[in-house]
Parts: sequence; C-alpha cells; structure tokens
Amino acid sequence: MSRSSFIPLEKSPDDTVGAEAPPAVAGGRSLTGFTLIELLVVIAILAILSVAAVLVINPLDLIRQSRDSSRLADLNALNKALALFDVTNPNDFTGTSTHIYTSLPAQTAGECPGMPSSTLPSGYMYYCVASSTLSKTDGTGWIPANLASISYGSPIGKLPIDPENSSTTGRFYTYIMGGSWELNALYESSRYKGDNAKSKANQPGILSIGTNQSLNPVYSANGLIAFYDFAEQTGTTLNDKSGNSYTGTITAGTGDWTTDQKDNARAYSFDGANTTIPTTLTATSSFQNGFTISAWVKADSAGEGSAGRIVDKSSGDNSDSGFRFLTSSSLNRLYLQINTGTGIYSGENAYSINAWSHVLVIVSSNATVTYYINGVQSGTPGTTGALSGITTANALTIGNRSGATDRTFNGNISDVRIYNRVLGTAEIKAIYNATR
Repeated sequence: MSRSSFIPLEKSPDDTVGAEAPPAVAGGRSLTGFTLIELLVVIAILAILSVAAVLVINPLDLIRQSRDSSRLADLNALNKALALFDVTNPNDFTGTSTHIYTSLPAQTAGECPGMPSSTLPSGYMYYCVASSTLSKTDGTGWIPANLASISYGSPIGKLPIDPENSSTTGRFYTYIMGGSWELNALYESSRYKGDNAKSKANQPGILSIGTNQSLNPVYSANGLIAFYDFAEQTGTTLNDKSGNSYTGTITAGTGDWTTDQKDNARAYSFDGANTTIPTTLTATSSFQNGFTISAWVKADSAGEGSAGRIVDKSSGDNSDSGFRFLTSSSLNRLYLQINTGTGIYSGENAYSINAWSHVLVIVSSNATVTYYINGVQSGTPGTTGALSGITTANALTIGNRSGATDRTFNGNISDVRIYNRVLGTAEIKAIYNATR
C-alpha cells in the first residue's frame, strides 16, 4: 500500500489505557521543553560550578607545582651526582667556600647580573659562569665539580637550570661548598611551600639539599628566636615553629582564623577591637644586640587608635622600657619606637591598604632602624632609643600592645618571625621571595 493511500484506524477509548499521554499544550506550544528562565538558571549554575572548579583546581598553581616538582627532582639528582663524585674523586672538589655559585648566566665568568655581592655577609660573593658553559658537567658549568672525571662518566648529562632562573624572583639554583655542600632553590606553589617536609627546617618555601644545610648564609635560620606561620587555623593556640616553644594564646575580641592570605590559608584576622595574641617570650636579652621583625600584613586601616600593633613588647604606653612596631595613619607608614626614644617612620605610603605587604624592620646594635617593604628598603634609616633600655618583662604580643588591648591591628597578619640579630639584605630578599 502506498504511503498516500494509508488510512489510520480510529482508536477506541480503550486503546489509550496504559498509553503515554500526549504532552500538554498551551497556545499550541509544547511544555516539555525548557523555558528561557530555566535555561538561564541552568547556565548560572554551570557558571558557578565552573568558577568553583577553577578555584579548587587552580590551574596556575598546578603549573607552579609542576615547576616545583622539577626543582625537587633536579636538586635530588644533583645531590646524588655530587655524592658519587665525593666517593670516587674525593680530592677533586674545586671552588671557594665563600662563593655562592648560581645557575644564573653571566656575560663573563664571575659576574652575576642583578645579584650584588654587597648584599651578602662580609667575605661572601655570588659567582656565575657564561651561558655557553652554564650546563656543562666538566667543572666549567655553574657547579665547579668535574663530574665528567668519574671513571664511567658523569651520572647526569648536564647541569639542570631552574625553570624560571631569574634574579628578579629569586628563583634560581645555588651551590655552596666547604668540606661538604648545600644546594638551594625557592618554591613557588602553595602546595610545596606548605609542605614542611619538603622545606628547609624553619624556612618554609626554601628547598635545601646536601650534606650540610647551614652553609648558605642567605638561607639561614640562625638567630630565629620565634616563628609563627599561623598554620593552625583553629583554636586559640599559636604555635612557635622556631623550636623555642614561645607559644601564643589568642585572647579577647572577635578576631578569627582566615583563609584570606596572599598565597595560602594561613593568617589571623584581627578585628580592630581588643583581639590580642600574647606569647610566652618575655626575655629582654634577645633584643640587646640588634634584632629583626618580619611579617606579612594586610591592613584594612591604621588600626585602633590609628596605631594598630603588629608586634609589641611594652607595658602599654609610650614611656616604658619596651618597643612597639605598628601601622600608622600617617601616609600608611610603619612606625617603631624603643622605650622613650623618638619613633622612626618608614617611607611614605610604605604599605598598601587592603592588600598584602611583606613588612620587615631591622634594629642594629646602635638602635638604627631600617625598614623593608616587599624586599625593598623603605625610607631613610633613623635612630630611636637605646637597646639597653629594653628591660620590660612584658610578653611579646602580636596584634595589640602587650600591656593593654586598645591598640588592635585591623586586618590580617601572617608569617611573623623574630630574630635576635640583624638580617642582611640578601636574606631579607630571600624571605620575601620564598614567602610571597
């Protein structure tokens, strides 16, 4: 039968029993499809899920992790090669113990562009080789050990170079020797920075491998008397990671742990009203010969009384025998005062409001105060009261003044480090680069 001659049979009422009902219609339009509003809702949900996936996966940090994985693998391979060289050719190590050999290329051997040796402790210098020999394993490369002289040849084909290899970011490989050796690199991903097992002791963000991990003066924890990385994120205890057990206890106020950090979820949000973290560090001798205070801060304002404390060791006023390190309403500047001496300001607009800044102050033995903001000196050094005047037994306090609770920092604080010595500019830059 042709299609044109087909005549459908009429259904009886019984034929519809158990059959699927036809779709409802309105104005001749089927209601089984999506309406415009429903489509918009679906699109909005997908957009939210996409953003959430990006935040969770964080593709940029995955790339950083990949580079950090390469750094770890590179230095492990170098360390094994040097260990083999030490066994087979123990008397063939060359180089100078006061040279910090880097993977940065130079136009001529010895020069390190952008790496002034004046920033190092006296007697040390950075050393670079020409790019034409940079990766060679015959002793002319950036590591002055002739790995090719091993009887069966070098265990590695060429000397590895840091994935960034930049003096600007501080991410390049270094080698230093002295009867033993140390290899260093800086991590950049939050995952590797946050893994203490992969970092140098008390130096998160710094990769150190070798037979003596205290050779490089740039990555030294010497004199670190208190270190708070704010990794707890819960409770009222702030642990001291320096090994000296100067624990802090969060008291009063309505501050709380926060995930708002420049790189990872490690910070405490001070409410600008009473929150304080006194520690058990009460000694005064630690500050008599010069000291350094380092922290990451995100200030929402100058703080309570326009003088929110970052770190304080005083009795609560300006006429005692302690010191105060604070944010000031004067052009967003930092301020440090020792007992009744004249307070010293940092440079104008030194730190940013509502943005993370690395703030660091060094106080030399003659009480000269110098500020560094994001690794760069800020303002002109000035002199305040004598260090011999620091005699108060008040506890070192974070986020408020130690003798009271009316100078609360307003914003977030993270990664507080206290040294009982003056850090060099190369160390300051390294801390900033390793933690930013």
